[in-house]
Amino acid sequence: MDGNQQVLPLAFAVVDEETYPSWKWFLQQLSRHVIRGRRGMCLISDRHAGLIKAVREGPDFVSPHGVHRYCLRHVCSNFNNTIKNVVLKDLCWQAGSEYQLRKFNRIMDEIKKQDVKAFAYLDAINKEKWTASHDGGWRCGILTTNMSECINGVLKGARRLPVSALVEITLERTVHYFHVRAMKVKKCYKTTNCGRISHARCSYLGNKKLLSTRSRNTVTLNSPRRSLPGAKVDMG
Repeated sequence: MDGNQQVLPLAFAVVDEETYPSWKWFLQQLSRHVIRGRRGMCLISDRHAGLIKAVREGPDFVSPHGVHRYCLRHVCSNFNNTIKNVVLKDLCWQAGSEYQLRKFNRIMDEIKKQDVKAFAYLDAINKEKWTASHDGGWRCGILTTNMSECINGVLKGARRLPVSALVEITLERTVHYFHVRAMKVKKCYKTTNCGRISHARCSYLGNKKLLSTRSRNTVTLNSPRRSLPGAKVDMG
């Protein structure tokens, strides 16, 4: 996410399958070409076992350099696959998205009251990883990987192409994605005063701590819907 709450694609990769080695390779490329020693990074992803292992072995998303958080939508989906209760699934979402600790505890007590096994399932997950109330502000309000998955729409149909064509169309559509938004900004500056914030206003926002530098350091990962056999391309 950029400062205007828009998706900012950082890197693409084509791998043979979604495994620990492929995730490790991808995170290494991300570290080398994108992160490049920056600290304070927050990674939001699903709970793929290979990805979790790769994150733990890398330096960028473990303390003190950064953090790893789970997509709340995936947590709720996995929870429902095990518990199979849509009412409890809704309570799971409420618990994960609640910022006040008091209200979080109240929702968890309600889950425990309805199903002890459901409570035990959620209680076994590190609360810093999936709840807003225990996050410490790292997520900057971003609870899911939905924003990165919208790129699926941009690249719709491309994954069935040969690797060379896939790389070319990914580049073409990404450039178009940036161009369209750049034209909107250009038009905005020509026709209105948007973006022209006075120095006094900027100082006010800074003093009120409404501008978060961490919001520029939140990375979401979107797992591919389909992998291609025998292909690995670094687009960093």
